[in-house]
Amino acid sequence: MNIATIQNYIDQMEQKKFYTYMGIGLGFIVLCLFGIIFYHKRSITQIKREIKQLQQQRTQARELLETHERIKIQQQAVNNLLEQDKSFKILGYFNNLVTTLGLKASMEEPTITTSNLEANPEFLEVTLTARIKNITMQQLVELLAELDNNQRIYTKELEIAQAGGAVINATLVIATLQQQGTE
Repeated sequence: MNIATIQNYIDQMEQKKFYTYMGIGLGFIVLCLFGIIFYHKRSITQIKREIKQLQQQRTQARELLETHERIKIQQQAVNNLLEQDKSFKILGYFNNLVTTLGLKASMEEPTITTSNLEANPEFLEVTLTARIKNITMQQLVELLAELDNNQRIYTKELEIAQAGGAVINATLVIATLQQQGTE
């Protein structure tokens, strides 16, 4: 089939039939173009959605890595703090502190509990619960300030109840970390 036979065929065709074939041909070309454009737009939308998901995952991964680094630094600081004074006993420290502040007479005997940390099994949490009766708010603030100055101890809970007049009753729960096996 050469061009001359195609041209002869088109010349012999009726004008109405020619326009019909041309319309069908152009319609097919336009339909193909719309199909290509639709497929392209859908592909671009899908790729943009995947890029957005990857960006979110990248951001989450970066945040996790930063959190992991902060935790490692904090864990190293805790390890260094524990290495400085391996013989630290929270009960002895607390008894010395309340004696120094003159609160020994107002205090019931503190209780000590030990529990494993779920987040880090190489550490134990040693908790001291103390009930102090008939003290002033100033005495309690001085006690809390002294406890806050010691990095080995953190305050877990504080309950204050009015005892009458200017005095209060307080239940204080403090804790420290201790490496497993060192008691």
